[in-house]
Amino acid sequence: MGCGETKVAHDLEVIETLPAASKAEHAHLEHKFVLGKFQMALGSEGVLGEGTSSVCHRGSEAATGKPVAIKIYKTEAKKGQKSKDAEKTKGKITNNVKFHRQIQVLKELQKPFKANNASSKGRNRILSRDSANLFVQMFDFSPSECLERYVVTELGQCTLKSVLRKHVEAKAVLRRDQIRHISQAVVLAAGGLHEKGFVHLDIKPENFMLFGNNWKLIDVDGCIPIGEEVSCTDSTLSFSPCYCAPEWARFVMCTDSRTTMRVHTSLDCWSVGMTLAELICREAPLKQVFHKISRDVGVQERHSVITRFLKHIGRMEEVPLPQCVYSFDADFARMIQHGLLALLPDIRLSMADCLERKSMHPSKHSSTSYEPVTVSKKATTSRKSKGEDLQVLSSSQATTQYASPAVSMLSTPETSALASTQSSSASIQREGSNERSMKRASGGRRK
Repeated sequence: MGCGETKVAHDLEVIETLPAASKAEHAHLEHKFVLGKFQMALGSEGVLGEGTSSVCHRGSEAATGKPVAIKIYKTEAKKGQKSKDAEKTKGKITNNVKFHRQIQVLKELQKPFKANNASSKGRNRILSRDSANLFVQMFDFSPSECLERYVVTELGQCTLKSVLRKHVEAKAVLRRDQIRHISQAVVLAAGGLHEKGFVHLDIKPENFMLFGNNWKLIDVDGCIPIGEEVSCTDSTLSFSPCYCAPEWARFVMCTDSRTTMRVHTSLDCWSVGMTLAELICREAPLKQVFHKISRDVGVQERHSVITRFLKHIGRMEEVPLPQCVYSFDADFARMIQHGLLALLPDIRLSMADCLERKSMHPSKHSSTSYEPVTVSKKATTSRKSKGEDLQVLSSSQATTQYASPAVSMLSTPETSALASTQSSSASIQREGSNERSMKRASGGRRK
């Protein structure tokens, strides 16, 4: 199983904190005037994050000083970066596709939901929402004839992952009302995306960002229309191993370049299930599995580690949820394990189904402050006795984002943002039976 040259860069969407800084705070930075109305901060201090396809800068609206995020899609390889001409051309095409896809998706997401006499209360809850409170808002973008490709969006405060990381570091937990509030926001945003006709393919805590009091879905340049067939060689798609569904893990590991898959909302439903569980245990439920494989194989064998991890996901006969999820709320845990994480895609709960569960109705007085509240030693001991792991994690490798179809393990510092990488793939065979999952499943409906 060969491995080509790997491209590694920070995921521009994953930013620890994005303070809405005043104009005076960044007056010392060099700026560039873009799109006729925005000031973009240059230099390392002006960069919010960088990915393989784009760089995100801090900016402001020249007339009002309102903070914005300005994403620039790369049109050529970096200076000093060794790439073959064919790889350069492929990279340009990929970036161009992602640029136009992001604009197309964001335009659709900014439209109000169409009036609909929905058949369920869950769908009504989604369709009654203001789409501006569910998805990151785009302010402007470069016209097609422009050589430099910019997308200007609102500037967020922090990602959901950074909030969870702070709680881990402080040995703290989110309060019950906070967990229910965020869970509802995640499900509403994913459900809203599905109502708009798209599948995200990379739902995870890193891709939810706080804007004011609203958690919104971001990083939509990988969205695909529901029902569209994608190829396992499509370099414009990305995923994160700890959050991907078993059928997706099998698909991206296929070596036959002719292999295609018709995407459906069930892929996102699995990722939502993993994300909701993480709100309680504060780490991806499968992360410890990844660490065990890493210890068994050896951290130096990065490609083998991620390959074996994806094989494990593709062969799973059940999803072991940490006990702390059941301790939080039994109905909530059943919704996750037997509904969202059902091994058979056809019986996974839709987002509308989830919103009809009693456990998905947060208090009207939910707190919107996410500062960690330290857990006392007594409380910590009690929670550990119930099976909750309060250990601070030493690596974020298992939740790293990978560009499809290739898979390669990264050596990522725990303080770094998520990275994107590309390499070769390996085939796996589906093993085991799904009969046990069918018996456990609740028979929920899938949109």
